[in-house]
Amino acid sequence: GYATPPQKMFRVNGKPAIGIGISMRTGGDNLAFGENLEKVAAQRRDNVHVHDGIAEDDFVAMRTARDATLDMPTLMLPSVQVNMRAGELPPAEDNGTRYLKIPLNRL
Repeated sequence: GYATPPQKMFRVNGKPAIGIGISMRTGGDNLAFGENLEKVAAQRRDNVHVHDGIAEDDFVAMRTARDATLDMPTLMLPSVQVNMRAGELPPAEDNGTRYLKIPLNRL
């Protein structure tokens, strides 16, 4: 048949399909792109916490109830000390050693 522009038949699982590739870089792969789209669609459909159709209020209520049943993560206090310094370790003390300090009588 005649087509403008000329085209090849694109198939997925033996069925006619449309390949989406607006600005494919050199070596781009429409089949891999389609597989990745399918993975994203499955995550949006199947994710327990954030999925299509969940309202923000419902998500917050679910997480609040769930989180109330959990203990504080084991490495929470050390990670906060490093994170609040944007990944830098605390400065060295007079003896040249860096310490992560954990308050024992405050938790």
